[in-house]
Amino acid sequence: MRFVNPYDGINFASTPKVKAISHEHITSTEQLKSAYDRGIRWFAPVWYQPAVPRYPMTGWSYEYLDYTNTNMDDFTTEMVSRYGSGSLSNFEDKDGNTVNVADLPNVPNAEHPKFALDKHAATPSIIQHFNVLGSLWPEVGHDVGAERMAKIQAHPLWDLNDINEKFTSDLLYAGKVFGTINHNKSKDTAIRFLETCPSIFKAIEINNNGYNLADNQAFRDLFDTLLTMGYRIWGTSVQDWQGDYRYSEVQYDRGCNVLLIPEYNSMTVSQKSEAGLDAYISGCYYSSAFGNSAITELSIIGDSVKVSFDHSATRLYAITNKGKYQSSGSSIVYKIPKGATYIRFEAYFDGDQNALDFIFTNPIFIEDNGSDDIAQKLILDII
Repeated sequence: MRFVNPYDGINFASTPKVKAISHEHITSTEQLKSAYDRGIRWFAPVWYQPAVPRYPMTGWSYEYLDYTNTNMDDFTTEMVSRYGSGSLSNFEDKDGNTVNVADLPNVPNAEHPKFALDKHAATPSIIQHFNVLGSLWPEVGHDVGAERMAKIQAHPLWDLNDINEKFTSDLLYAGKVFGTINHNKSKDTAIRFLETCPSIFKAIEINNNGYNLADNQAFRDLFDTLLTMGYRIWGTSVQDWQGDYRYSEVQYDRGCNVLLIPEYNSMTVSQKSEAGLDAYISGCYYSSAFGNSAITELSIIGDSVKVSFDHSATRLYAITNKGKYQSSGSSIVYKIPKGATYIRFEAYFDGDQNALDFIFTNPIFIEDNGSDDIAQKLILDII
């Protein structure tokens, strides 16, 4: 039995835990302050429909104006407007300390809600939203990078093969990419993304605070379906719209990913930004509501996995393609069943609907684990 563990080498007791966002609409300094005051320290604020990122955060957000134009070869910087409320300003946090926006680690990010599955169809069909975080063209400057990103993101008639070609082309993109499939319950849609653009899409949202509890469970059910099918992807938890609860049962700003980055505290801002993107790509993070609960240990012991938390979970799940086991407590040692190809954990902590915190680990993949032709008895040691 072999393990492909995104947390390999991580000392959970000493590694800095950095609360981060991968999909959050921050269009004003007030919204930025709200996210900062709830503990977010690594940012990827997103603009929308269709857009290139607000990046850097001291600059403007760009939006492509005439996205019905199909001749993208004629696209120019003049067709991009400076959009939104302008640059994000320095602010005072909840403790009265001045926060310099330029000191906040961040990467470019944009969300797009529609691309045609078949660009030649008379009525192009619509597919789900996605986000792309990436490092933008530092060699050519932000304006040129914005133009290139807009060419890729703003064209409604490009199909996924076009998107894959443009994002992976040295001429149009030079940098790292972490693409997520947003608030999606369709297996066929997810597979189309993952099969067509494997170098771009590395995760799906498994919690989005803008959606109800049933939808979010459906996101996680799809996650397990894809993992069972053999796709090696990560999950993310997001706030989506900061301070907007119109469609949510949870009237609270929650949703973050806790990045695990050794040496983080000694890095420069640009190094922190890059290291955060690397953590997302490699899956070296866990998802949470607020990030107020923490993993203190995650270790592989023989054919078992041990996970411990800093306080007791009211509900604790070990999940594999062979099924789900429920328990409670601050720690679990789970013996992996024969035939399991991945394992992940969900922990839910005390609180009402709004205050409930949770932790979702990324999957640990399992290789050479034999056949499940004969039913195996699970040996569980709950501490």
